[in-house]
Amino acid sequence: MPRYTLSRLVLTSGDALSPAVLEYSTWGTLNEQGDNCIVIGHAMTGSQDVQDWWPGLVGPNNVPHRKEEARDAALSKESADPLIRSHNGEAARSSPSAAFAIDTTKYFVFCANILGSPYGSSSPLSIDERTGKCYGPDFPLTNTRDDAQLQLHALAHLGVKSIACALGGSMGGMLVLELALAGCAEGGASPRIPVRTLMPIASTLTSSSWIMGWNEIQRAAIQMDPAFDEGRYCWQSPSRRSSVADARRGSTSSTASSTASSTASSSTAGPDLGLSIARQMAMMTFRSEEAYKHKFQRRSTSLASRTAAARSAISLPPSPPLSACASEGEEGRGRSSGVNIHVASEVANDDVHSSATWYPTSRRASSISPSSHPLLEATVQPVQSYLRYQGQKLVDRFDANCYVHLLHKMDAHDVFYGRDICTVRRFLRCEEATQALGKEGEKVVVLGIPTDRLFAFSEQQDMARFLDSELCAIESVDGHDAFLIKRDLVASKIEQLLCVS
Repeated sequence: MPRYTLSRLVLTSGDALSPAVLEYSTWGTLNEQGDNCIVIGHAMTGSQDVQDWWPGLVGPNNVPHRKEEARDAALSKESADPLIRSHNGEAARSSPSAAFAIDTTKYFVFCANILGSPYGSSSPLSIDERTGKCYGPDFPLTNTRDDAQLQLHALAHLGVKSIACALGGSMGGMLVLELALAGCAEGGASPRIPVRTLMPIASTLTSSSWIMGWNEIQRAAIQMDPAFDEGRYCWQSPSRRSSVADARRGSTSSTASSTASSTASSSTAGPDLGLSIARQMAMMTFRSEEAYKHKFQRRSTSLASRTAAARSAISLPPSPPLSACASEGEEGRGRSSGVNIHVASEVANDDVHSSATWYPTSRRASSISPSSHPLLEATVQPVQSYLRYQGQKLVDRFDANCYVHLLHKMDAHDVFYGRDICTVRRFLRCEEATQALGKEGEKVVVLGIPTDRLFAFSEQQDMARFLDSELCAIESVDGHDAFLIKRDLVASKIEQLLCVS
């Protein structure tokens, strides 16, 4: 992958990175005017490979078979994730449209790996030229403002004069906010490259205490792993090096290769357990309760079979017709002969949307074996298996020091720090950058998710009010990750925004 190196980057903290390395990916061709660039920010544990984590949004619209391949890849990825499968096993979400929302025959697309991430840019895995060793826990703190500054230097080096659109979700949304602010500033430390349109998705102007709290718990999970050793662990054991290399899809980053060679003599594993637990905690904030409920409630045979078996075991009288039970939407509850009955709607694969097991109110059936109840069995439930799988997936491709660093980066996000509030509003509204164009329409669109349990929808509402901009709600039970799943809605908004860029 291409990379840009700045000899010295002075960070917001006052520390400096010498050198500061930025690894990035591009698609399309920059025009002579240097004004057809679209910048995309990736989420915390994402990478610069947009086509991997946001399939179907970026690509050439003049190659029909490429569009079909992207759509098939997106559907395949959805079908592989148990949280976004429908009850009959098919992809639950609408497929991406045939055309790419960001057409690389028209636009030059740029996505860079943020500082502190293990995918090629300067990070705790990089070699500190002062010591000849990996930075590890001594890597200086960075924030999204530092990322924006370095990326503007790289964009200027590539010949970009203005940014048609900057968009990103989660931490990527934080980045593009800072990019718009830094790009419009006069006399700043970075080149002046104005942003003409802006789309922060499931993001915030300032990290909330709620976000910081979840981040603190995740850090604690890693730091309390004895193998963490205050961050002085060997980054990767020989067995992990190959899997991380595969996860990076053959990246030729000298950062990774230098790190690998410097640690090849050691076989000490890092804090895998702590990192896995931290990721599992995060997964509980990426999706909503409804998403987990709809997929991971215990499977059973039909309600009628379950009820008949239970009645036979405890010799209860026949139940009254279900029509006599009170209805509550998909669920109904009724009382008869001292029995509580929980009725859940059945779906095609008998995935009952309730874990409730009913018992007679007057007595429990001693004749029922304890092992017949899932909670009393020494088995791993589907949701547990899913979380452990996700934890191990991150362990195989990420680094604990990098994860801790990025959590601190998210905590530090605050667009108002050291800035005049009126200047922040003016720059984020992209007013100055688009005055000469004479185009009408919204320059800023804020996307939020009402079911988001991490970046509360109220934060996007506050952002839209502050900027007097359009607010679009992504209606989905999928929570924070809905911006990665409901691609059709995101794509349509991107297309609308590009019309006024």
